[in-house]
Amino acid sequence: MKLRHAAALALVGWYLLVPPLSRDDVPQNYLPLAQWRLIASYDTAAECMAGSDGYLSGVKKGIARYKTNLQTAEALIRAAREAQCIATDDPRLKGT
Repeated sequence: MKLRHAAALALVGWYLLVPPLSRDDVPQNYLPLAQWRLIASYDTAAECMAGSDGYLSGVKKGIARYKTNLQTAEALIRAAREAQCIATDDPRLKGT
């Protein structure tokens, strides 16, 4: 691998994205990634995957703590399960 290719790979970060919810609390995972909600950014894919697990766990704990509306709570959990780690240079983030 050439040095410039290695340098380009080193500059790639990772975003943890979740799909937005529709008005009736359904995760809209069919929408382009550019319309998903950014939860966090990470330096590596492994950190992002760990962050995804932590995000889902946090959503579940938050719902239990605040006794959120059951329908909304279930929708937030479904959306958190749909979370994806996407490289910051992924062309799908540019939108359409």
